[in-house]
Amino acid sequence: DDVDRKLIALELQEMARAILSNSDLEVTGDIGLKAVALTYSFLESGLVKEPVKFDDVINDKVNRYQSDINVAVGL
Repeated sequence: DDVDRKLIALELQEMARAILSNSDLEVTGDIGLKAVALTYSFLESGLVKEPVKFDDVINDKVNRYQSDINVAVGL
């Protein structure tokens, strides 16, 4: 938990610096989305027991793993 908190704090600090200095983030939202979608593609594939397309995960067409998270956060 401490490691996660520190990593999130560093990410928020980087975002604040980028906003204040009007500069780009090291990792954009699009790159972050793709990184998470790649990881989730493996999780989704494992749950549905078949290959899944990366774009289907990004577009929430395959979301057996993600659906519980969506419900928990009200999506």
